Amino acid sequence: MNSTIADIGLIGVAVPILLVLVSVWVLFSSFFLPESKKYWAGLMSLIGLAGIIFYNFLSMDLRMTSFYGAVTINSFSQFLWILFLFIALIVMVISYDYIKAGNVLQGEYYFLLFIASAGLLFIVSTNDLMMLFISLEMLSISVYILAGVRRSSTGAEAAFKYFLLGSFGAAMLIMGIALIYGATGSVNLKVMKIVMPNIIQTPFLITGFLFVIAGFAFKVALVPFHMWVPDVYEGSPTSVSAFMAAGVKAGGVIALLRVFNVLPSEIYTDLFWWLSVITMIAGNLMALPQTNLKRLLAYSSVAHAGYILVGFLGADDGFSAVLFYLIVYSVATLGAFAIILGIEKTEKGATIFDIAGLSKSQPVLAASLSVFVLSLAGIPPMAGFFGKFYLFSSAIKAGFTGLVVIAVMMSAVSLYYYLRIVVAMYMEDEQSSAFPATASPLNITILVLMFAAVFLGFISEPFLTMAKEAVKAIL
Repeated sequence: MNSTIADIGLIGVAVPILLVLVSVWVLFSSFFLPESKKYWAGLMSLIGLAGIIFYNFLSMDLRMTSFYGAVTINSFSQFLWILFLFIALIVMVISYDYIKAGNVLQGEYYFLLFIASAGLLFIVSTNDLMMLFISLEMLSISVYILAGVRRSSTGAEAAFKYFLLGSFGAAMLIMGIALIYGATGSVNLKVMKIVMPNIIQTPFLITGFLFVIAGFAFKVALVPFHMWVPDVYEGSPTSVSAFMAAGVKAGGVIALLRVFNVLPSEIYTDLFWWLSVITMIAGNLMALPQTNLKRLLAYSSVAHAGYILVGFLGADDGFSAVLFYLIVYSVATLGAFAIILGIEKTEKGATIFDIAGLSKSQPVLAASLSVFVLSLAGIPPMAGFFGKFYLFSSAIKAGFTGLVVIAVMMSAVSLYYYLRIVVAMYMEDEQSSAFPATASPLNITILVLMFAAVFLGFISEPFLTMAKEAVKAIL
């Protein structure tokens, strides 16, 4: 049987395919560039990604299926494609001077970043558990390598830990998919959502879903599957840590959301309730004693995974709140990691002591970091406050008031370690004679993200409306 492009629907997946093609072009081109022109790989990557983003905006109204229904291009996938493409763009810009300095092989770095981004695009547009698994591995393998791309002992340790625990999560995921297929006869999420209410919840099926949830919980960093996060974030290049904290986490959240959307039983609701609670509590408590900023943000990201699960239980409004929260969380997280990249002096990143007195030497940088951590803390009028407000209000409407009370209490606890950063910058004496001047692309990106973290709060309603329209495509 002959398959045509129209049959497979390659036009629908043109954006991730273009990402792969550009990544291969950059990788092979870098082999032939003279040493003095190696930085051209970054310029080519930037031009390629900008062109892909432009093409994606031109095809925003595209609605179709690809690969015989395994991938669906709709308002939900298009909404998230924009988010992930901009995350990739920001990571590329903030890492440009770091990569240009020769810390890692440029073609290899951009190649892996593009392949990982293509995996994210497939994750949020697939309707098929097997396609979801393949996309997740496409993302994971690229990030495993990126974690150790510096080829240092610290990076190798981070990559090895991530690989071992990630492989364990992948094994659980594929086992769960096999059990679900044995119980339902399908791995298509749309089919499963239709037939699930009519299927008896046997131990066989419940076990399959528990394995799948556990597999995705590794990527989202839900407790007790969070063990890899602090060590991997600390040991990886800071730009890669930023990509993991924003892009990989968001991709895992969406994958988990798609699975949660087909679960009809109260058993799973109770499970997600407890996962949310223990993740919020453990993440915040473990962040309290941290002095390394990358480890602090790592445990902070664990706590935020718990907050996001609150939105899972908020029904339709909760799903749209999750999408909006991913935007504001990504902005603040990328901004915080960008500043760490600008001031770090060692592979493990900056510490609380390194930013003491930062407001005196670099007031704009200190103000920007304050905006980012206050947004993560959920302090008005920052965008993070409105993100949490939408998450928590949706859960209250759905009857989960007790869970929201715990979430608010944990948000209050988080103020301690977030405000420690602000206090160190504004109320402590400078510990270092000078901070290194950040590069112009990094400065510009930090300022853009800072304004976004503020103004997304004031103009949150249009983005929430877009998120609600996007969610309708999967309900």
